[in-house]
Amino acid sequence: MISICIPVYNFVVVDTVSALLQEADQRGLPVEVVLFDDHSMPYYEQQNRVLRERPEVKYLPLIENIGRSRIRNRMADLATGEWLLFMDCDMAPYDGGFLRKYAEMVASEHDVVCGGVYSGERPDDPQLMLRWRSDKLRAKHQKWLLQNTDRLLISTGNFMIRREVYQRVRFSESLTGYGQEDQLFALELARMGSSVVWIDNPTLHLGEEPNEEFFAKMEQSLVNLVRVWNANPDFHREMLRASRRLRAIHLLKCLRLSRPLRCLFRMARSHLRRYILSGRRSMMCFSLYQSGYLMEAFSVPNLNRLAAAGLPMSYAESSVHDIT
Repeated sequence: MISICIPVYNFVVVDTVSALLQEADQRGLPVEVVLFDDHSMPYYEQQNRVLRERPEVKYLPLIENIGRSRIRNRMADLATGEWLLFMDCDMAPYDGGFLRKYAEMVASEHDVVCGGVYSGERPDDPQLMLRWRSDKLRAKHQKWLLQNTDRLLISTGNFMIRREVYQRVRFSESLTGYGQEDQLFALELARMGSSVVWIDNPTLHLGEEPNEEFFAKMEQSLVNLVRVWNANPDFHREMLRASRRLRAIHLLKCLRLSRPLRCLFRMARSHLRRYILSGRRSMMCFSLYQSGYLMEAFSVPNLNRLAAAGLPMSYAESSVHDIT
């Protein structure tokens, strides 16, 4: 059996779950759906509550927000299937054969099956453009890596994993906020020698995320990257190999250029931010901003100091291993 695990936060998933159960019923596929609501606003919890009536659905609204990693681990503990299929709540199957394609992989020798994500059509509103452009660029880079390297890649918004393998790895609950749990998860899988395969079975990203919200998530994700680096010195070599940005920062340190470039970033930060959030074709500026922000995060002995630059205090971390 496949346990479909969907962590829900401020999103209505009734149509997605209904479509999945309809396909499973039509094809005679044994599935269960595990839904944990991570303390959404009352409107979303009320809309999704109707799914309790479905016998195939285990629905649990949480009384507090526990975060992306912990909620996945709790769902895995409740699931009973031999395979766990994780989907983000703002995703939906791109075509009608979604579960069939995953079911065909159950008998394979692989431990993890990734289906990928389709970012959808270009939004008309420039204030919704940043997430879409970033997703398109990431997908293009991901495709190149899969074709030209042996790097183990995971996309946690749409993937299936053997339950026994998941329970040996699990998502790190040391990470809070947004981002990098997929990277740490992939590093642990690689250390275990797990077999990962990608298939053409994407989900469609349904949500339209304003530039401001996505930008804030990007900054949180970079801080979590510092957390992963700090907490996992054994993975430094693999992280440098996997990230061009980390390699570039390391090179700048060797050339003694990181400090003057950080000064330039501090002077240009607000102008770069305004330009990026305007929705113009600004992916080069977006990449420069990410590199500058990451250099700042690595340069301070206590990430609480980044709060002065606009980082929420809840995402601070201390005692970083300096890379710059």
